[in-house]
Amino acid sequence: MGPRDVEREELGREVKQAEYGALLQRLRTSERAFRRFRSWESVAVFMRKGASDDPRKDDVLRPILAAHAADRDARWRTILLFLFWSRLKAACIRRSSLDQDAEVLWGNTVWAFLRAVCEWDIARRPDRLFQGITNTTTWRLSREYQRARRRNEIEMLADPSVIEYLAGETVHPGFAEVDLRDEHEHRTARFSEQLKAGRITEADFHLLVGTLVYGRLLRECAEEIGLNYQLAKKRRQRAELAIRRFESSEKRRKTCPHPPDSLPSVCLETNVNADCEGGER
Repeated sequence: MGPRDVEREELGREVKQAEYGALLQRLRTSERAFRRFRSWESVAVFMRKGASDDPRKDDVLRPILAAHAADRDARWRTILLFLFWSRLKAACIRRSSLDQDAEVLWGNTVWAFLRAVCEWDIARRPDRLFQGITNTTTWRLSREYQRARRRNEIEMLADPSVIEYLAGETVHPGFAEVDLRDEHEHRTARFSEQLKAGRITEADFHLLVGTLVYGRLLRECAEEIGLNYQLAKKRRQRAELAIRRFESSEKRRKTCPHPPDSLPSVCLETNVNADCEGGER
């Protein structure tokens, strides 16, 4: 039995305590989805089975997240950790390349998960919660390791060997990697903005960041969120098209500030801004 299994057993014993039972009874009284559950273990078993985007799982997680948002009781976070345990364990295994120390990686995974839970806006993102929170956790985890590596690289700039490169015309080989990190952060932020604006979904975001930012295989990213390859391929294509259309529209809008119904003569006569929203197309 590994350390994660031992910790999971300890967590299982904790949620069997009366205070957690009272929280479950509270939900059984107010939420129809909880009436079939007699223990938090039975809830965890249900969450482990079936598809991650099963709407019934939203019916379970939504009241818990709403209760946590209302009172910030740490016991709700413990319950959520218990319910997501197998997903976090699997995510940690898939991200094992991020850290040679498995215990440090696990601790960072749990921390990323708790941050995702505490910052989750249930009003804005009420659906696909099991999948969404898992994806947000793994994204945060990768981003924090990326930032940590970048900080280490910046600190190394004070090394004498690096200063020699700075004094001459030779480009230090580490600088290219720093530039790549910057590009990764920029592209991830770009997709994050589209997600927040509702132009792409959590699944789209996961596929775009996984394949286009980190260079992972589409099939691998698709398996993580329960999609077959062909469906994932179509989703990513639609998401890229939606982003391109929005960015193209924004570019045209910035090129010519005239509203579409004004039809300014300067645009029509000179045809300089033929692509603007107020000119000819």
